[in-house]
Amino acid sequence: VKPRWTGYNPVKSHFRVGSVSGREMWSGCYDDLLNLALERQMERLPAADFLQVKGIRTHIHEQLADWMLQVCEAYGFDHTGPGADVFYCAVVITDRYIAAVTTVELNELSALAFAAIYVAAKVTGATITARSLARIPGQGHSEDDIKRLELKILVTLGWQLEFLTPRDFLDHFILRLPFNATEAELEIIRKRSYFFSNALIYDPTYVTFGPAIIAASALYSSIVGLNGPNEITPLFCEIPRKFLSTFFDLAKYFPKKKGCLMKCVKVMKDLSRLTAA
Repeated sequence: VKPRWTGYNPVKSHFRVGSVSGREMWSGCYDDLLNLALERQMERLPAADFLQVKGIRTHIHEQLADWMLQVCEAYGFDHTGPGADVFYCAVVITDRYIAAVTTVELNELSALAFAAIYVAAKVTGATITARSLARIPGQGHSEDDIKRLELKILVTLGWQLEFLTPRDFLDHFILRLPFNATEAELEIIRKRSYFFSNALIYDPTYVTFGPAIIAASALYSSIVGLNGPNEITPLFCEIPRKFLSTFFDLAKYFPKKKGCLMKCVKVMKDLSRLTAA
């Protein structure tokens, strides 16, 4: 199916700042875009109780997300390039479809996940084919099955497939950090931020936070580190006070949701231990 997204989103289309190596890019224009994106970040996310309404248990969602991440990693969709958002978009598309249909059978979820990855790759500009997905051993779905379900997803969601992701917000927040970092450090920050944000998407409560809070929480966690059984060490051996102020600098973008940001960091901490184990 050739894309004909009626869901074109000018906020998303002009929101990315590209490389954050030059802070001279930071201008009032980006402030305006960030404020507008913050207002619209919850658009096209499923309702918070979508799993309960459909009678699907949380662990099923976690298993499905884990399998989808494995497929995305097998195709090389990491934190860089056009494939960086495939995993997040595929999970959101899957969840939106589950929320939109009257009923969904558990035995349909694996085929739905394949088709969602296929659709997400098209939306984000990544390269993947239904034929290659159908060749994955043991999955039991043909190329025609994937394409047929692709069309079903598109029709069910009304072709509204553009929505904001944590990656859309990440570089905007990095630009506004209260310290300077080298290119090597920024690359580490991005990698770790994607690890944390991917960990959170396992839990269906991600829809209650929204992509901006997920990005801010992942950024904070990637810098200060998380202590616990599978300890993730701080990015820097000694964290100056200015690094510890990062949370408060990010929290100012959510004046009414500071508690939500703190909760997101906690959930991210718990889930990252599981995924790193």
